[in-house]
Amino acid sequence: MQTKTQSSSTVKISHLQLASLLAVSVIFSLTMPVPFTVGYSIERLVILGVSALIIILMYTPFIVFTAKNNRGVLEINNRFFKWFFGLIILIRLIYTAVLTALQMHIFIKETIMGYLSAIIFIVSIFAVALYGSAKGIQASARIAPLSLLLYIFVIVTVSALAWDRVEIIRIHSPFYGENIISRSLTDAIRNDELFFFATLCGFIRPKSSNETQKTQGQGFKSILYYLPVTLVTGVWLTLLYHAVFCRFAESIPYPLHATAAFSSLTLIERMDGVFVNAGIIGGILKIVLTFICIRVVISTLYSPKNAQSPQPVKPHRKAKITATVLLIGVAVLSYFVVSNTEQYLAWTDDGSGILNIFFAVTLIITALILPLTALIKSKKEWS
Repeated sequence: MQTKTQSSSTVKISHLQLASLLAVSVIFSLTMPVPFTVGYSIERLVILGVSALIIILMYTPFIVFTAKNNRGVLEINNRFFKWFFGLIILIRLIYTAVLTALQMHIFIKETIMGYLSAIIFIVSIFAVALYGSAKGIQASARIAPLSLLLYIFVIVTVSALAWDRVEIIRIHSPFYGENIISRSLTDAIRNDELFFFATLCGFIRPKSSNETQKTQGQGFKSILYYLPVTLVTGVWLTLLYHAVFCRFAESIPYPLHATAAFSSLTLIERMDGVFVNAGIIGGILKIVLTFICIRVVISTLYSPKNAQSPQPVKPHRKAKITATVLLIGVAVLSYFVVSNTEQYLAWTDDGSGILNIFFAVTLIITALILPLTALIKSKKEWS
């Protein structure tokens, strides 16, 4: 009999759709770096390149696994491993959802609204996110390419309209090369998209029409598509910011919004409004993606250990209840963080070492130990 769990059911998306979801998530983080400090000097270009190489190394075990399997890495017939890795991913996903909500709240307050009630913001955003996650991965996957195109439109248009303010000589800033490796590592371990991919790689349509577990997977193509897009975007934005604002770009919280503020088209008086819309859509889509991943992880944890059935395994009732309670808890936690933004930002500065350890530990376990364990287990099952 064919083994099927939720992620290997008939709910499938293409590798391009998953790549679009991951790219939107990265571009959202690139254009809204607060509360993290990001420099936009020439050194930033080197950091982007080094961190990209580190990220590729982190994705290598997933590339190997997904090239040979068309199922998720969490679909391990070992209860201990499944719960251990699942809880690690859940913790990181919860943090990602809370951080994204905080970034959106700060961005909206500093760009279009001087004051924004935390309770109204949380209820509005998370109501949409809960509804979107209930619609499933396919609905979000259809919206992702449109959201990515909107981001690309904004970046290309703003760059073209701001070209008369660009001075190439400003790009030739001093290069000190201090702490390049450590700063690149810090940049790489903040990669949230690896956790999205680890959760959703089993949803990608396989290459063969015969959907057995031995069918060649297509998940690795999502990685190969989204990484170059995000690297080129990061490099281009860094060059644009530095060419327009020079060293003052580092003191501007949202340089792309500032660049868009003095750019206009005939039909669009100010491009910053379009960028704000793109940012809000991207943020909501990232929270929806996080909620979907949380639902998938919980459903996988509650799935039968050996589900020998030709029919897809339906989500366990306990899984539905647990996911609903957890998502409501994430909304409540986000409200407390958003309500105490200043305290959180102060803690981020003071406890950056602890936060980086959290990033590194969760990333190493998910990027290295999880796919290698899944690969070993899958080989034993095939043999």
